Amino acid sequence: MRGLYRRVRKHGWAGLYVGAYGEAPAWAYSLGFDETLDQPEVVMFDVPRDIASGVLWQAFDDLKSGELRFEEGATWSMGEDHPPIWRKVHPSQISGVVGWLSLAQQRRFARTGQFSGLEAFQLVLPDPEGHYPWEPGYDEHLRPRQPALYLPENDPQAFDMPAPERVARRLIGERGWTIVPVDGARLCWAYSVGLTEHIGGPDVIAFGPDGAAAHDKLIEVQKHLRERTLDIEDGLRWRGLGYEVCWRQVHESQIEEYDWFPLAKAFRSTRGEPQAPVRIFQLFVPDIDGLYPWEIGCDREMRDLQPKLFQPFDLSVIRRHEFIA
Repeated sequence: MRGLYRRVRKHGWAGLYVGAYGEAPAWAYSLGFDETLDQPEVVMFDVPRDIASGVLWQAFDDLKSGELRFEEGATWSMGEDHPPIWRKVHPSQISGVVGWLSLAQQRRFARTGQFSGLEAFQLVLPDPEGHYPWEPGYDEHLRPRQPALYLPENDPQAFDMPAPERVARRLIGERGWTIVPVDGARLCWAYSVGLTEHIGGPDVIAFGPDGAAAHDKLIEVQKHLRERTLDIEDGLRWRGLGYEVCWRQVHESQIEEYDWFPLAKAFRSTRGEPQAPVRIFQLFVPDIDGLYPWEIGCDREMRDLQPKLFQPFDLSVIRRHEFIA
């Protein structure tokens, strides 16, 4: 803290970098714009540390010279084809439990004796195709890495949850649905929350070598569901991912008896809806010979990687495969 305050006194501002670039989320923000320039602080996500430092320096200089004036929805071009856009940070995100700009708030309190009154603008980046998070077609792989601080804080109770669930609950608030990755001791999978309510299609689940791989598959699946290029039914063989997969409808007892979909149940309970969605479909990937787990001769590793949730729930099967202790 003393080092940061020395930099504010020397340069008029200091920058803070939180997290590791490429993870969800990592961010940088300014400390001192409020004090030195009587301007909102700046926050940005998913930018390498050295680039973030350069952007904050440029913002400080442009604010000081008057070349930059914060305006909701305004672009700030530095030669890009698709320039970033300024969005005003919602007050609940500044005062909320996550503490996106916590040291800037502390600095304001040290100066004024009040936490309230701090303002900030988020510099929002487009995806490689030029789509912004609020536009159709935005790359959903990037959304977890760039929280929408211009929206109200939607789920402060999620702060004490594990990171994947915390991010998932935030994304449900931002876009109405999400894909939740799960890395278990024996099995890894991902499942959707809110697709039924958001686009009218079924919710989906997929297993894989890790939760991230299953998550990425389902992100691609939701695009096809949204664009109406996929109409899932039990037994459907589909090549929309560039290779054949098969869809099987999850048995009702699997939803009721085992916690494959914990956030989905919590999501529907908060909406006053039934605990289980009407339809969930499981994505199966065949082995190298094109055989699925229910077919004779399927590779054992592929079979054990993908439990057959279209069958009735059987605790002895789960214990036999050591899915749970």
